[in-house]
Amino acid sequence: MAVITPEEAVSELARPAPPRARRRVSVGSVAAQVFMLIAAIVWITPVAFAIYVSLRPVDATNRLGYVSIAHRLPFLNFANAWSQSDM
Repeated sequence: MAVITPEEAVSELARPAPPRARRRVSVGSVAAQVFMLIAAIVWITPVAFAIYVSLRPVDATNRLGYVSIAHRLPFLNFANAWSQSDM
């Protein structure tokens, strides 16, 4: 069994690692990443829209429609639902 002296151990740790060769990016890898990004956006859009619509006051929705920019997003709908549920 070989014995390593402290000087040899320090020199072994201080030596820089050899540079790694860059991996080539394949077309399939890029296509998979693009597909996953598009799938995530398609999945999150209806969820985000449902949360957005649930926060809007009903009078603003009746007056402006579902697809319009809200001026305020109160939690009043949730407070009313909680109080009316008799929980």
